[in-house]
Amino acid sequence: SVYSVLDQIYDVLRYRVIIVDDYIRSVDDYLHYLEEHGMRVVQVKNRWGSASYNEISVKFETEDHFRFEIQFHTKESYLNGEIKTRSLYEITRRSVVPSEIREKAKFIEDYYRSRITIPEGALGYHFQSRLKVKEKKK
Repeated sequence: SVYSVLDQIYDVLRYRVIIVDDYIRSVDDYLHYLEEHGMRVVQVKNRWGSASYNEISVKFETEDHFRFEIQFHTKESYLNGEIKTRSLYEITRRSVVPSEIREKAKFIEDYYRSRITIPEGALGYHFQSRLKVKEKKK
């Protein structure tokens, strides 16, 4: 149904946070702060080292079921995505562009992404909630 599809959308409202110091500690602090203030962490995607993105992307849901997403970047990863590779990405997604051009754009996009410095500890990062899981009443 249309409602089950809509239940999967979190990026209608998306924020980008640029971390300039101590990336992993800062991301962790952000997530714990938001969680402690009623935001439920639904999903954490650590995309550092992937072929497509260099970020940690987190889906949240509020107590009244409002959904949103936050992407955590370094200055370098943000500028790469917004300046160097945005137009290349758009080319790769357009079926009217000849496949040879799309392939070349993808190659250049991948090259730029592969050159981004991965923050210390980012490859192995997994979010650990500090909130206790509420026990279900029997």
